[in-house]
Amino acid sequence: MYYVEKDTFIHRLNPLDKFFIFIIVTIITFIFYNPWLCFIITAFFTVLIALAGTFRAYSKMVVVIVPIISALLVFQIFAPALPKVVKSFEVKLPGFTLIGYQEGLYHGLVLTGRILAIVAAGALMITTSHPADIVASLRYIRLPYLAGFIITTSLQYVPILQREFVTILEAQQSRGFKTKGFKALIPTLIPLFLISLQRVRQLALTLESRGFGSSGKKTSLREVKPTLKDYAVLAISFGMFSYSIWYRVSVGTLSQIEEFYLPTMTLYGLTLGFLILFMVSVLFLFLRHLRRTIYE
Repeated sequence: MYYVEKDTFIHRLNPLDKFFIFIIVTIITFIFYNPWLCFIITAFFTVLIALAGTFRAYSKMVVVIVPIISALLVFQIFAPALPKVVKSFEVKLPGFTLIGYQEGLYHGLVLTGRILAIVAAGALMITTSHPADIVASLRYIRLPYLAGFIITTSLQYVPILQREFVTILEAQQSRGFKTKGFKALIPTLIPLFLISLQRVRQLALTLESRGFGSSGKKTSLREVKPTLKDYAVLAISFGMFSYSIWYRVSVGTLSQIEEFYLPTMTLYGLTLGFLILFMVSVLFLFLRHLRRTIYE
């Protein structure tokens, strides 16, 4: 994922708002044991991402984690990490039979919901917040300048390495080199490693020439200060977070694993659907790899 420049209400929000919302969402998804809550949070942030005009960048990340999620669901159904058996069922396949567990399905849905909710909240923050604005916001709350610089450098360095990797592959392809398979890994990684070292050296020289680490007040080209709407968003977010903590302590985790019951045929259908989704995802990745190999 990467920053997408737009002029929307969400883009104009202070990055601190989105950063704290991300932290709050992460905590809420782990203190409650309810998949439907996680799916509602995911849907809410997906709508916000669509309104911000950054859905394309977000969808690329979702496509990557689909095989992981489908595999997670399949493994949890047939090998749950829960000792108590609420309901089990058999899935008969040619030559062998698999035993599935309903509480495993519930646990898998919880884990899937947590992953999707955290990814959606993180995508909203990353795709709508300029890295420099994130640093400026962190400095506004008196975070050390070095810590802010480390964060923004980390956010910017990954996309840079991705672009460099693509450039190396295109350069090798234009010269007739094989760019697929394990044998092509070392010829690709060595230039990338050398380029990374060169960039680090250039960054060090640039920082030294600009007096990085010197004493005195630090200034930034991009200044971000909270406005009234930012304080309102923070107040609403912390209010919901406080209520969630109170509800968790007073009521419980919202777990429905004891009440979670599905008819046997529905369990068969869901299990078969997750298996098909997993196989289709793996097949899609394999065909895409095969297509690139053929055209090269």
